[in-house]
Parts: sequence; C-alpha cells; structure tokens
Amino acid sequence: CRKGKAILDRKGIDYQAVEIFKYPLSRVELESLIPPSGINDLLSKRSKAFKDLGLANLTLSEDALLELMLKHPTLIKRPITKQGKNLLIGFKQELFEELE
Repeated sequence: CRKGKAILDRKGIDYQAVEIFKYPLSRVELESLIPPSGINDLLSKRSKAFKDLGLANLTLSEDALLELMLKHPTLIKRPITKQGKNLLIGFKQELFEELE
C-alpha cells in the first residue's frame, strides 16, 4: 500500500485511502470490489488467515468467501485501487505508473 501511495503522491493523483481494519467494509462495499475475473482474485492467498483457515484445500462458494473476508479482512488482497471503471487489486508498479 505504501508503494502505491507513493506513486499516486508523486504523480499528484488525489485519492481517498480507506483503512479497512479501522473501518471494515460492508458486504455491499466488498461485493462492489469483486473483479470481473471473480472473487478469487480478491482473495489474499498469502495472508496468515488464509493459511490458518486451511483455505488452500477448500472449494468455497462466493458467498462463503465474502463472509470469511468480512470476518477476516486480512483475506482481502490489498491495495485495492478504483479509478472510474478501472480496478487494480494488489500492487503492480507498472499498472500504478499508468494511472492518471
């Protein structure tokens, strides 16, 4: 998240940072962040909760994954950057550099 913020700051792009651990997302907000490729691309497979909950070996419905993400926000891959219709999930420097 810090690297993404640094790029946005350097480029002079206004943004609103939302601290999801202080201000948890609602189900509707979380659903609005699901990319066209599906909820699995919003799931942080490197999080401690992912490992602790044994999610690697499970096949869960979108509804079940949403509920887990709401209970365990570390399961949400970050940063999430939304600009117009564009949605970036996770940090990819080259994509952040393309933002205007």
